[in-house]
Amino acid sequence: MKKVSFQNGRGQKLAGILHEADSDKVVILLHGFGGDKDEQGIFVRTAENLNKNGFSALRFDFAGSGESEGEFSEMSFSSGIEDLNSAIEFVKNKGYKKIGLVGQSFGGAVSILGYSKSIQTMVLWNPVSKVISFENYLSSHNRNWKGDLKTKGFCVIYKYKRNKFLTIGKKLLDEVEKLDILSEARKISCPVLVIHGDKDSVLPWKNSLELLKVLKEPKKLEIVKVPSMASMTLTRKKSLLDLTVNWFKKYL
Repeated sequence: MKKVSFQNGRGQKLAGILHEADSDKVVILLHGFGGDKDEQGIFVRTAENLNKNGFSALRFDFAGSGESEGEFSEMSFSSGIEDLNSAIEFVKNKGYKKIGLVGQSFGGAVSILGYSKSIQTMVLWNPVSKVISFENYLSSHNRNWKGDLKTKGFCVIYKYKRNKFLTIGKKLLDEVEKLDILSEARKISCPVLVIHGDKDSVLPWKNSLELLKVLKEPKKLEIVKVPSMASMTLTRKKSLLDLTVNWFKKYL
C-alpha cells in the first residue's frame, strides 16, 4: 500500500492509495458524493480483500474531495467522469492490462456514465441510476437546494453522518436536469454486478431492478438485507465484500 497522485484533465492533483499485487489486474474504487477514498473504512477493507485475492486496487479522491485538489463546489457527474478517465490512464501507465471498477452511490453513476472499453467489469453498490433519486438525496439535506442554486448560484447541504457542510455549484443542477443514466447504461457491454441494500430509502433497490433490465448479460442483482434505512449500513455487511471479490475472481 502506498500513496500515489496523478493529474486530471483540469490540471488538478488527485490523491490516491495504490494497493499493489503481483498481477496485471487492478480495481479502481469510486467513492460516493461527499465521501472520500476511505469511505468510512469500507474501501480500505475492500482494497485489502482484493489484494489478498491477487488484485491490485486503486482508491482515490475525486477532485474537491478528501486530499485531492479542487473545490467541492465544482463537483459534478462530468468532473467525476474526467477524474475516472485520469485514473484509468494512471493504472494503464503502471502496466495494468485488466481494469475493474467498484462504484459506491454517486461513484456508481460515474462508473455507468464513464464506461469505456478499457473497463472489463464493474461492481456497483447502491448506485445512483435515476436522477430523481439523487435529487431526493440532495433534498433530504437541503429542501431548497434547487431554489438556492437558481437564485444564488450555489447551495449548502449538511451531511450529518460525516458532520460537515458541502457547497454545491450550479453545474451539478444543469447536469441533473439533462442526464438519463439508464439510457447510458444500455451502452455498457461488460459484466456488471449490482449490490443494493433492501432498506435504502434514498436510493431504493427497485431503481437497481430497472438498471438491471437495461444492462447486457452477464449481469446480476444482489439485494442484501440491512438492519436500518441508512444506505451506508450496506457497507457494514461482510457479504458485500465476498460478493464483490468473487465477482472479480470470475470476470476480471
